[in-house]
Amino acid sequence: LRNSGLDSLKMKAFFVNLVYLHYFCSSINRKKRNMKILHYRVFLFLIINWGCIVADPDIPEGYNSYEKGGEPEAHINVWELSQYSAVLKINIASVGNRKLTQLRACYSETNPLPDTTDWVRDIYLQYKPDHEELLLSLPDLEPATNYYCRLYLANSDSGSYTNSVVFSTKAPSDDSSWEKVASIPWIEEQYACGFNFADRYFALSSLYPVEGGNKLIEYLPEADEWVKRSVLPFGCRVGPVAVVAGGKGYAGLGDIEVITEDGSHRYYSQQDWWCYDPETNEWERKADIPARTTGMMAAFGIEEKVYVVTSTDYWNSTPMQVWEYDTRSDAWSRKRNFPGDKLQRASSFVIGGRPFVFTGITNRMEEGGNVDDNKVEYTSCMWEYEANTDTWHRRVDFKGGGRERMVAVALDGKGYAGFGVQPVTETYLIRAVDWWCYDPDTDRWGRRSVLTDWFNIRPSISFALRGHVYIGSIYDGVWKYVE
Repeated sequence: LRNSGLDSLKMKAFFVNLVYLHYFCSSINRKKRNMKILHYRVFLFLIINWGCIVADPDIPEGYNSYEKGGEPEAHINVWELSQYSAVLKINIASVGNRKLTQLRACYSETNPLPDTTDWVRDIYLQYKPDHEELLLSLPDLEPATNYYCRLYLANSDSGSYTNSVVFSTKAPSDDSSWEKVASIPWIEEQYACGFNFADRYFALSSLYPVEGGNKLIEYLPEADEWVKRSVLPFGCRVGPVAVVAGGKGYAGLGDIEVITEDGSHRYYSQQDWWCYDPETNEWERKADIPARTTGMMAAFGIEEKVYVVTSTDYWNSTPMQVWEYDTRSDAWSRKRNFPGDKLQRASSFVIGGRPFVFTGITNRMEEGGNVDDNKVEYTSCMWEYEANTDTWHRRVDFKGGGRERMVAVALDGKGYAGFGVQPVTETYLIRAVDWWCYDPDTDRWGRRSVLTDWFNIRPSISFALRGHVYIGSIYDGVWKYVE
């Protein structure tokens, strides 16, 4: 039997069937009248055979799960790496006692022992019986990412996996994807948000109430310069909100900062809401939001509606509320609370009508309003909001690690985000310089580039305009990203 090439599982099944066949024949000879025993043994005979079939699939589930004589064997090693691809060298040591029928490369970002349920490339046609070596090319990989890879080989009798190798694609090492195109002339002001229309972008000044410091400015990509469009009807704010919905811009909320005689800073949450028409360059007062928005998480527009995710205070005992503003009826309505951890200083973008909220900080204040920076937690979590069903769905975490105040923007079906403030230890923070891309169809983050010349001093703005992504601040100017 061993010389016939049967594996151990089939050999065991063969002997078990022989035993039951013996008893089957004996029962016919000795107990011809006992049909119940006969039926029972026939049933067992069929069950055992069926069990042997389902226990012996063409492709094993685990690593080297077959114990076979004469199974095919190969070895895989890393040959060449780049930012977006890898070339692996394959040595076919043996094809066993039969002709090779399958040769597949299985690879994964997360599974140390990838199998045929992960990403698979069928490379059987590349195999030549008279060549022991072949090169496997894996394109369309993500930069600065770890991958695991191994082969599955099979002949007509048996199959097995090779050793698993791990490799890392190269990280971007320069700023070649970025080009500085402009400055922001009003350096005494700060700009933290804006209206991102399809072919126009307007930034709102905020924070510092300097003389003339409540501007609405527009970026002109043809000339790479800014022009003033209007004053803000609500003056200067700390952390204002600005979104686009229904072809118009909506802004307001945030805090008014007051410096008292003793030099302390007090912040007063605002509830006013305004609409900006880019065609007429005019503002109109709209209905106030019926809630305090001290703990701001995110705001985004979807078609004719605006959504604001916020809290009445910083305390963890207070949930994050979701408010919907209908631009057609000029009315606010309360939706279900955000189900995740309470977040502030998060980032968001809307990809093809799908809003995503990610990163930020939690536990900013203890109950009673006492600040304890040692208890701040930086999160990398990501959520998607489904407006039609008023539900939130947890998505893959941001791969760059927990951080706050990232710049984020969507373009051509992808989301782009990066920079921000990131902890190294509990007491030491760094200003990140990396840039990432998110694909909503595969739910994957991939690192794209770095910008070491970006000082990353908050606040910053980001927008998509005429096929390009831009980021900017008064300290760094305006930079254009080319994918």
